[in-house]
Formats: sequence, C-alpha cells, structure tokens
Amino acid sequence: MLSIVELGLLLIILLVEGWFWWLIKIPARPNWWVRGGLVLLALLLLSLTVPNEGFVTAKIQSIFAAGLLVVIAVWPRGLMVKGILNGAYSTRLYTTIISIQLRFDQKRKVTYLTYQAGPMAHYQLRFKKIPTELQSYLEHYFDADLIQIQASKK
Repeated sequence: MLSIVELGLLLIILLVEGWFWWLIKIPARPNWWVRGGLVLLALLLLSLTVPNEGFVTAKIQSIFAAGLLVVIAVWPRGLMVKGILNGAYSTRLYTTIISIQLRFDQKRKVTYLTYQAGPMAHYQLRFKKIPTELQSYLEHYFDADLIQIQASKK
C-alpha cells in the first residue's frame, strides 16, 4: 500500500513541477554541476538498489528516492508573474523583495540578478539576457529606484 502512495506522491510532485515550468516567464540558467551531480546520484541509487533488491516495495522506494533527486535537480528557476522562483526550496513574492541588483558579466555573457528578501537573505540567479531586458520586465512590478544596474565586469 505504501508503494502506491509513494508513486502517487511522485506523480503529484511531477505535475506541480510542470505547473511551475509553465508559470516561469523568464527562465534562469541552471547550475549544471549541481544538476548533473543530483542526476548521477539518482542513477547510482537506482543501479545499486533496483537490480539487487528482492522485494518490489524496496524497488519502488528506491525509484521514489531517485525520482525526488531528479525532481530537485530539474526544478525551474526564474521570474514569474507574481514572484521569483529560485528552485524547489525558495519562492519569493515580489512584495517581499527589498532590492534588486543587475550585473552583466561581458566575459560570460550572463546577467546576475541579486535580490534581497529580508534583512539578511541574499539570492542570486543567472540569466542569458542583457540587464535592460530584465529591468524592463521588473519595472512592471517594482519602482524603478529599487532596481539597480551595476557596472559590467570586463
């Protein structure tokens, strides 16, 4: 019975993740090292447990754990209509954000969006857009004085 619940829960989590992918208006660039590491860990978990386990419930539990690792690895990041999604663990509404800094790295051709939500919490996302594109999108939700564009790195 627990196995069916686990598979159902994994399906619900996958549907929620698909919904978040649909909500993202401007996707951020992922950290491929973390993403690849989590997928490799999921594959290692599957290769070590599923062929060697005799019970079907144990195999399903391994599939569930590996599925959760993959879900965390490919969770979307980016700008939504109502807030900023920074992975499976952090969603910030625009109303809770105190300041936003945009910095363009000419060497890597990415814009770093750093935002502050609360007195000490700083978060950073990478976008493959120029700062003025992100600024024009964010000005729909923030006053222009809250968005700062820093000088680009050479």
